[in-house]
Amino acid sequence: MEASSNFFLNSNFFYYLKKLNRRFKSLTLSKKIVVLIILFFLLKTLIRIIIYLRQDLLTTVLIYQNISRHRISCTSDNYLNPVKKFNLFKYYYKKQSSHNIIFNDLEFPSHFSQFKLCKTNQFENSFLSATVNDSNKYSLYLNSTRSNLVSRDSFLCIQELFYYLNESLQVFLSDNLTQISKQSLRILKNNMKKTEEFIEFKKKVTIIIIPFMNREKNLADMLLNLHPFLQRQFLNYKLFVAEQINTQDPFNKGRLYNLAYAYLKEKYDNINCLILQDVDLVPESDYNVYECGENPRHLSVSIRSESDTNSNQEYSENLYELLIGGVLCIRPKSYEKINGFSNEFWFWGGEDDDMVIRMLAMDMCVTRPKPEHALYKMSKHKKSVRNPNRNDLLFYSVERMNFDGLSNLKDLDGGVIEQIEYDLYIKLKINVGSFEKKNVIV
Repeated sequence: MEASSNFFLNSNFFYYLKKLNRRFKSLTLSKKIVVLIILFFLLKTLIRIIIYLRQDLLTTVLIYQNISRHRISCTSDNYLNPVKKFNLFKYYYKKQSSHNIIFNDLEFPSHFSQFKLCKTNQFENSFLSATVNDSNKYSLYLNSTRSNLVSRDSFLCIQELFYYLNESLQVFLSDNLTQISKQSLRILKNNMKKTEEFIEFKKKVTIIIIPFMNREKNLADMLLNLHPFLQRQFLNYKLFVAEQINTQDPFNKGRLYNLAYAYLKEKYDNINCLILQDVDLVPESDYNVYECGENPRHLSVSIRSESDTNSNQEYSENLYELLIGGVLCIRPKSYEKINGFSNEFWFWGGEDDDMVIRMLAMDMCVTRPKPEHALYKMSKHKKSVRNPNRNDLLFYSVERMNFDGLSNLKDLDGGVIEQIEYDLYIKLKINVGSFEKKNVIV
């Protein structure tokens, strides 16, 4: 140690330093510029290596791209409490079937007749989702032409209106569930404009997109569980399975989301909320409300893995604070603000981390339900091949975000090839474009 510290005081060190300085001064201007450029990149690489050794990958790439915020969670959000929403349904839990309401007041517009008292026959803080174990039953869910799904665009729930108005849940007379109380009538009369806004709001649709390739069992599990879950929320939704038809190529989740969204935006002018849903994550709590807030909402916070030996494993919370993958609710304007997903992430992993960097760069944040309400089962599936380019791509997320995403879909030579409507979902068969092996860094 003593010899090492004395090295810098040794005259030989200064001798070689002066010699290098003389050599540098003797170079031509063009050679000096080349040397300085080389030194700059060497220094930049050295700093990157030092940071990488001291920090986790995402923190490293954020520092490298001059992003000072290293947390994605919002400190607060103004959207209404989802627990209160379900309390409105729970209050009338199993009272009787959904039915019309008598307003007994001629001053209310005729379209108020759309409102019903909505009831649900299940309401659980947590439950174990069902699993399709019989391979012969896959086709029953994947190709079903028979369904008992209830259309939610023909009526409105009076409880949801009071949730929207942020008012008390005592909507009806205690002894008559068809006769609305006088207090509630006064609330409605004082909020006629907001009620009209609510009626218009409910005409909008929630679009759920599930990216898919060769995961038939996972999709069957999802369809078996997701529809009853969403029906209990009285959600006006459409479910789309975005299937990659380039099965000879690696999976590209980002392109599936982008191409599906671009296609659906042309078909529907009333999209209120996008729900980006992984095919292997099945919700297991009725408190986990599938709705968009002012900020994007990350719903898959607590996950248990399905196994052959133990179907009741404990839930594990988010692996890291910046995680937004799994299930994400986001408004179309927010999705477009960050230019959607990157199109460059093939294989498994990285596209969600790239998206969170885009959000941070655009000064966005996400909210999350309480961990005890954001419960999911991860269905069994084969281990996916990890993305070998993940780390390299993340270092240039901000640089790429303006020209890599929704904005360059026309350059991909891909798109929705066919739309097939089943009773339980609508399949979009998608060509995600060419995969060039020469671009993969292993």
